[in-house]
Amino acid sequence: MLQETGLAIASGTGLRLTRPEARSWILAEMPGDERAELHARAAELAYRAAVADEDIARLLLAARPVDEPWVIPVLRRTCAAALRVGRTAQAIACLTRALEEPLDPAPRAQLGLELAAIEVLAAPEAAGRRLAEIIRTGDGGPGRIRVRAADLGLSRGDDKALRRAIVEALPSTEGEERGALAGLFWLTESDGQDDIDLVPDGVPPLPDDPTCPVQAAARAWRLALRGADLTTARALAQRVFTLDGGAGALILPRLTAARTLLLTDDLDEAEVRLDVLHTDLRRRQARAAAAQTLAVRGELNLRRGRLDMAERDVAAAERSLPRSLWHRYTVPYLLAVRILIALEHGDLGQAGALAAASAPAESREGASWGYLLFARALVAVKDDRLPEAVELFRATGRWQLGRGRINPALMPWRSLAARVHDALGDHEEARRLADEELALARLWGAPNTLGWAQLGAGRVAREGRVERLREAVATLRGTPARLAYAGALLELATAELDTGNPRAAAPLVAELFTFVTAHRPSSKLVAKVRELSERTGPSAVRGRVPHPAWATLTEPEQRTASLVGLGHGNREIAETLSVSRRTVELRLSGAYRKLGIGGRAELIALLRAAQGGGIDVA
Repeated sequence: MLQETGLAIASGTGLRLTRPEARSWILAEMPGDERAELHARAAELAYRAAVADEDIARLLLAARPVDEPWVIPVLRRTCAAALRVGRTAQAIACLTRALEEPLDPAPRAQLGLELAAIEVLAAPEAAGRRLAEIIRTGDGGPGRIRVRAADLGLSRGDDKALRRAIVEALPSTEGEERGALAGLFWLTESDGQDDIDLVPDGVPPLPDDPTCPVQAAARAWRLALRGADLTTARALAQRVFTLDGGAGALILPRLTAARTLLLTDDLDEAEVRLDVLHTDLRRRQARAAAAQTLAVRGELNLRRGRLDMAERDVAAAERSLPRSLWHRYTVPYLLAVRILIALEHGDLGQAGALAAASAPAESREGASWGYLLFARALVAVKDDRLPEAVELFRATGRWQLGRGRINPALMPWRSLAARVHDALGDHEEARRLADEELALARLWGAPNTLGWAQLGAGRVAREGRVERLREAVATLRGTPARLAYAGALLELATAELDTGNPRAAAPLVAELFTFVTAHRPSSKLVAKVRELSERTGPSAVRGRVPHPAWATLTEPEQRTASLVGLGHGNREIAETLSVSRRTVELRLSGAYRKLGIGGRAELIALLRAAQGGGIDVA
């Protein structure tokens, strides 16, 4: 018949279609069940003939359930291959088709979990509904599938529907599963309070000294939000990683514990934990959670003054999950970190554009809305819109306090609002806010938080300003929060010069030159440090190189060579400049050749001998 109609011709031992469209015409005329049967038979033949997985999967997508053990592995492998090249729709189609096969409850729930992790990239609402259903129904076995489903969804920020599903599921759970689900409920209790009367029936209270890692993360975070008992908060956060910190462990408890360590000034440990978590999440294709992890690491690097690395992290976060796909409750945090980085770079245009960007109305209900209010207030300050800044800082405070978020380590809105009130002439309100933050910082006890509060109090002090600023510098000197320390040095050097004490300001300016040498030159600090150096005179500034060939070095070579002179090793330089160790080696080789020196020892000697005169390294 095909030959008679001219659709096929004889070819060897079979027939060959004469027109490419013929296949579609023939299939279109077939009844649906016959077409699905044909694809199923073709897929079986293709599998036996060892055809490529992607071609078999293409047949399976149009086939009826085959109920053969090879079907789901083929679809899973094709899904993984599609994800590697960014074909999200194909990956979703493969796992959706896999769920049509006859499956026991446990493997069906596992497949649903894998599918939901990918659907976040294209259909986040569908992913949330799928996870809620897994939480309610479980997998019929003793596994942690409910807990993992709740963890995956909550780590994205989708809390309302999932928390309702947890409440519904808790009565049918017991043991470790019940404790973990309860811990996840408390982790997302946004007001930070422990009022049991407001908690749905059936949710067990959060113990003071939990052994469950999820509950430990929840208790640590709640202590940190309230700014109470730093020692216990730190110990509980560290317990999370001790009990359940390996690859494949739950996401949200580890991310929350790392954020707690950020507030306790344990930035080195927090960075290591975030690095491990991000690597694990990339392996698991949990891109929404990976993006959040990168944003938190961006905040960490911002606190440390590593502006290049902070900018790289937030850019990677948006590559991992485009901003349009971030949950409405978490996107304000991403915007806030980006705004703060732009402000530190002195890029008021970008900061203003980000601050003016619209956020979903529902974002106000989420746990990160206060961060965006705070960042918008800072933009208003930089734009000299001081009355508007006051209102935004007040809104930040109302939002924070209304949710039990008292700790100034989260964001120092009080001291920054105090500075604006002082500029507007309301000195009494400025002093009240600064004193309140200082008292809360002393209660919490983290040196960075205390030093920043001391700096805020010094900025608005009517008397004893220099002494207060010296106190802030002394507190911040040993902390990992280098950006806050540089700000304190800047304020103190300015105050010393204003009171006619250039000799006291000189070593402070020299130390500031060291800081800006080790960080991105576009930082707003550079211009201010140059102004101070002009007021203190050239003898105060270290790091000027008299070598005549210094100007022939490229800017990256100058920065790398300067860091060698400051005593940094290649690995540390690579991390500071966000480049590979090989790039550092190549830059130094170029510097050695242009300067006509033999190696590292001569470069260090040259830089240390360069007191005064010459080219400004910073």
